[in-house]
Amino acid sequence: MKKILKYVCIAAIFICELYLMILMRKHREDSEKRCYNKLNKLEDYRHLLALWTDNLIERRQIAADLSKNGIHNIAIYGTDIEADLLDKELDNTSVQVTCFMEANSKKLSYRNKDVLDAQAVQNIKEIDAIIVTPVFAFDSIKEYIETVSDKKVLSLMDVVFHLKKEGA
Repeated sequence: MKKILKYVCIAAIFICELYLMILMRKHREDSEKRCYNKLNKLEDYRHLLALWTDNLIERRQIAADLSKNGIHNIAIYGTDIEADLLDKELDNTSVQVTCFMEANSKKLSYRNKDVLDAQAVQNIKEIDAIIVTPVFAFDSIKEYIETVSDKKVLSLMDVVFHLKKEGA
């Protein structure tokens, strides 16, 4: 009986160690995946800012390109660095930033403009387009906005890239 108990204990320890090894491997893979995703996001933003800077150096302006395409009033989705830079670039141009947008923001205003949700933006008739600044989440944000709004939704990356392509 003692021998059987001894083998059962050894088997239980072996199974526990195996299970822990599997859990640790899964945790490491998940951690590597999160790290890889963060690196991709940083790379996307680095690429965006490089293109945007090149456009500014070459005197290609986002406002001129938007106006040429019939966009004169926009809402900026996001209240981050890129949103701040876009608002600053469009300041005193033919394109007006009417408001900022967030899905679940507690902010009431940002850069002296209202922060609204998609439903509220839908009710503002003057807005021609919504420019989404979190480029890494554009697809899901666009999908969310399109459930409650029929406004044109553009990615900041696409806007900057289009301007670069037009000027090349």
